[in-house]
Amino acid sequence: MNKKKNIWGTIMVLALIALILVLAYLAWYLFQDYMGIRHQQELQEQVTISQTEEETQEPEEQEEEEEPDPDSLGKEGESTEVPDSVFVDMENPIDFNALEEINPDLYAWIQLDNTNINYPIAQREGDDGFYLHHDMYGDAVFAGCLYTEGCNSKDWTDPMTIVYGHNMRNQTMFYDLHKFNDPQFFEDNRYFYIYTKDCIRVYEIYAAFFYDDRRTLEYFDLDDREQFQSYIDDLKNGTLDGYQGGTIRQETQVDADSRIVTLQTCVGSGGESRFLVQGVLVSEGGKVVNVENE
Repeated sequence: MNKKKNIWGTIMVLALIALILVLAYLAWYLFQDYMGIRHQQELQEQVTISQTEEETQEPEEQEEEEEPDPDSLGKEGESTEVPDSVFVDMENPIDFNALEEINPDLYAWIQLDNTNINYPIAQREGDDGFYLHHDMYGDAVFAGCLYTEGCNSKDWTDPMTIVYGHNMRNQTMFYDLHKFNDPQFFEDNRYFYIYTKDCIRVYEIYAAFFYDDRRTLEYFDLDDREQFQSYIDDLKNGTLDGYQGGTIRQETQVDADSRIVTLQTCVGSGGESRFLVQGVLVSEGGKVVNVENE
């Protein structure tokens, strides 16, 4: 009898220890989430240029809208040109001198309207995976930081640049990319913006789709114009290797002369699928690029 009591006593002690460890891990995980959000808020306050003076200025009188040129209208009466509002001479809202003082690996900033995606982008020389689990300050956290790999240049001139980020349950990092899986949200939110020290770039979103876990920049030689064009064509046709379904904006002009940015995150808590949002450069430093005006 005493032997059985000792066995049950040991089991209860082990179970209690296991419970304590689980609760400790849960507390650590929640703390990491909290610190990630807090660090991001602090960083935004540090590097975002105040626009209070601009907001208090008297608004200028708006010019009367001109009637659209009939030659610029598509078959359904919709303009085939990118709206002029996309190409306004925007002021860069990020103080990159302050950002570099915080962490010299932070070289760009991305913002998507109607999402929580408003983050710096890092690249670590010699260690592509560093920011998978390190934040914008270089501290070890599970959520990591948005980042690009060394195979991509920092001047955004590659045929395709891929920005990686976690799909966090607390709705941070690239969690909101999944909003683009909704066709209506995809239709209503057409552009994203990448800021660098010397330039503001505007990208038109033309694809949001599920994909397998292959490494795109290793599997495809996108520096080869023919392969790059084949990649673009196959994606638009839904025949791209690894494509698992999504939404494609067929009318958007994309070709071998284009510059594409792919935003990539995971699906669920792991697995072999990824969710990608792709945009093509349409404005760089206020100048229109990659757009055919009929």
